[in-house]
Amino acid sequence: MCEISAVSRVGELVGINKMTMHRLDFARLKRMFQHYKIPKVTRISVDEVYARKKKYHSKESRDNRFFTIVCDLDTRRVIWVSESRKKEALDEFFKAIGEDRCKDIDVVAMDQHDSYKVSVNEHCPMATVVWDRFHVMQNFNVAVDSDRKWLHEHMCRGETKRLSRGKFKRLFVTKSERRSKSDNRHINSLMKENQDFVYLELIKEGMHQLYDSKDEYEAREKFIQLGEWIKQCKYFFELNNWWDKFDKGWNTFKNYFYYRVSSSLSEGQNNVIKTLKKRGYGYRNMAYFKLKILQVCGFLNSKYVSMEF
Repeated sequence: MCEISAVSRVGELVGINKMTMHRLDFARLKRMFQHYKIPKVTRISVDEVYARKKKYHSKESRDNRFFTIVCDLDTRRVIWVSESRKKEALDEFFKAIGEDRCKDIDVVAMDQHDSYKVSVNEHCPMATVVWDRFHVMQNFNVAVDSDRKWLHEHMCRGETKRLSRGKFKRLFVTKSERRSKSDNRHINSLMKENQDFVYLELIKEGMHQLYDSKDEYEAREKFIQLGEWIKQCKYFFELNNWWDKFDKGWNTFKNYFYYRVSSSLSEGQNNVIKTLKKRGYGYRNMAYFKLKILQVCGFLNSKYVSMEF
């Protein structure tokens, strides 16, 4: 029952104190974990999820307050949870499956977190790292919004000041075909008043079209064009920095056009984990929280783990 409902609600139903019910559930999960075997995987996604706000000590790094979540892209289930988002967290997973099974991993989808990539290169040198589209676009949108904000503060007056303020910032990063007619009229009115916003719109649409490329060579041509548009406006400071950093990581980004996988699965599981945390009104015991994630999002439950008590 604790696999599908809050522990406190199960306690109310069976007439057991909720703390006693918590201890029973925790003890059961620990016994089940002794029988748990990480399934064989060839394609995985890696992401982090915010686990706790409280610091264990004053000098603790913020990275330690995250969990590293490893998902199987084929079964779409969570197969491992490590505390922190440092390199050592992913190292823990690779050591758990062993050197031979690390060789079977072909693709790892992740964000642009350097620590994870270092771990993959060390333990799975034959695996291909693919940057997740969601995180790439997220970083790009931050750069677009930063330059929109600068233009609003320094280059806009009167009506353009009103049309470019933060209230409308979502419109500047939304794909044109997904905007409403009134949203597109808003952007068109602004572009008529200020040429810089024409370039901002071209760059944003060009970045979305980058992912529609048939191969890395077509994508590279589009990316070079993006760089030219960015340089034509001398006020795009953040987009210039973004383009330079992205250009340095192109050899990793181009892998997307060969495998076309992403860690969006991990993002979806992160939403389930956040719901799980809310359902439990937060977790003080991180070991219990990790086991609950494997229970709800993974294979650590009665459906998959057979055990004798």
